[in-house]
Amino acid sequence: MVVCDMQPDLLGSIPIDARKAMIAALKVCIDAARQAHWPIIFTGLRFPKGYGGLEIHDRLYGGLKRLNIQMGDGSVHWFLEGFKGAEIEPSLVKKGDCVAWRQRHLPASELLEIIKSHNITNAVVTGIKAGYAVQATCQVLCNAGIQMSFVKECVQDDKPARLSSILAHLLPIYADAVTVKDLIEHTVGMAQYVQHADPLLLSTLKNVVAVTASPASIEAKYKDDSTLCYCTDCGRVGHGAIFCQLLLERPDWCRYPSEAWYWDHMRGSEYRCPVGKMVVEFADEPKFSQIAMYLKGRDWLDEKDLVVGIARDFMPKTWHIQRGNWLDLDGSGPPSNIEGQRTPWFVKEVTKNWGNAVVLCRKPSEVMGLVKRDRDYVVQQHVPDPLLTDDGRKAHIKFYCMLMCLEDGVTWQLFTYKEAFLSISPNKWDPNDLSADTQVTILRHPVPVSQTKGWKQHWPDAYTKCKAGTANIVRKSVVEGKLVGRLGQKQFEVFSADWMMDSHGKAWLFEFNMSPALCQHDFSRKRDRAMLRGALSIALPSKGQTCGLGLWDTAGVFQGSSFVDLPKQKTPSSAAAQVSVSSTKADSNTSTL
Repeated sequence: MVVCDMQPDLLGSIPIDARKAMIAALKVCIDAARQAHWPIIFTGLRFPKGYGGLEIHDRLYGGLKRLNIQMGDGSVHWFLEGFKGAEIEPSLVKKGDCVAWRQRHLPASELLEIIKSHNITNAVVTGIKAGYAVQATCQVLCNAGIQMSFVKECVQDDKPARLSSILAHLLPIYADAVTVKDLIEHTVGMAQYVQHADPLLLSTLKNVVAVTASPASIEAKYKDDSTLCYCTDCGRVGHGAIFCQLLLERPDWCRYPSEAWYWDHMRGSEYRCPVGKMVVEFADEPKFSQIAMYLKGRDWLDEKDLVVGIARDFMPKTWHIQRGNWLDLDGSGPPSNIEGQRTPWFVKEVTKNWGNAVVLCRKPSEVMGLVKRDRDYVVQQHVPDPLLTDDGRKAHIKFYCMLMCLEDGVTWQLFTYKEAFLSISPNKWDPNDLSADTQVTILRHPVPVSQTKGWKQHWPDAYTKCKAGTANIVRKSVVEGKLVGRLGQKQFEVFSADWMMDSHGKAWLFEFNMSPALCQHDFSRKRDRAMLRGALSIALPSKGQTCGLGLWDTAGVFQGSSFVDLPKQKTPSSAAAQVSVSSTKADSNTSTL
């Protein structure tokens, strides 16, 4: 087995989800190859310190040497011998494995010497950089007369479109395409592999084989194995993919594949469902999940014009513009310039978040020149005396919440995350500065509020007020029937609330963000995943365990009176449920939820 370029300096370019899935599948393949006593040959790109021997004008790697000359090995050490990033991923390598190091694109003589020394006539190729190392390795081996295969799940690239094209059209020129399951059957046989494999690798194998098996075999396995739970990523917008990853960390959870459900011609998008329209323990498509990850009625919190009706006591005074006209909701009429120009005014498109959807102006008379006649907006003046950081910068709180409704359809439980984050402006606050950087704080500070120098002293009071204010708004949404339960189906959602404190100790709400962006940056990924992992332990506790709050507080329990009675469906543990649906009844991320 030849494993191409599995080095940290290159692995970091592969999207994290694809990288983890690929490494997991590769570990299974390498383990099967070792059981069959196959030689494992790793290839890698590595240079001596200072990029010795590399021409400064080399088209591929010369830039590294030029930069190294300026900054030295301490700063520029990609693929340099002696640095961790240049070594083969340690979780894959064992004593006795071979490594063919090279200093150019094609792994010719180094690899072929090892191949010949082991009298190898057949090889299986895996690894990353399908458009470079994997392709080059296949080309070299093919020219040397070696019979070849490549494992589809164990080849990755940093460009998904390029990977798809190479797997479909280029690699098959040199090698046969096989699956992980095919490789195991060819090496030692599935029965023997399962008997001798590490339990952790068996858990991975179940996920991989489930993805590659036929729908009929998947449904049969699902019915027969009631000890496992299954999750399906149907590709919906939101946290579904992350939830699936976290659930798969549990030993009794496996991935269940998806298939096309229907095409929405109005939106130009495809909706997917579990294979065979199975109802699984968790899917991001509520129709096919035992627990729904979207709240029914969530638009009342998410849309900026609707939330004012239930949260006006905690928000700056808000005006509405509907299709180019001021909408008089409380008899006050549109704002006048007399109402004050000490702080700027915000004009926000109701169904969008920051981007081109929020603009600023100095006074209300300028508002109508900023809006489009076919859109709806809310208009708010800046909080008069915002609580700034010690060095004078504006900040607002990204306050995370989880709301859950039980299967009875009327019992709602609100939880708040103990570690919020600040979004801090890079500039000192000036009410006369209308720049987005100064007035629209959207980038999260990497340190939790309780540890943020210059603001952390305010957090205990702010947390108490944000928690109480959020609970008050959610309670009103439940009692008034804006949020609706699903009888027979638990539902939950993790969302954020944007709060700002003023210098007088009052907490002001600006908006809720349903499905906020999480796990996007290295500094936040670990904390965000811990937060979501804790939320899942509450909404979907492991078998035989009760939920532990950990990073979450109970903020309130509310009783509603509005719910929908869902049609009865067979559970996956009793049968392979076949759910007849029509595209017009599909849940969506908007008001149809």
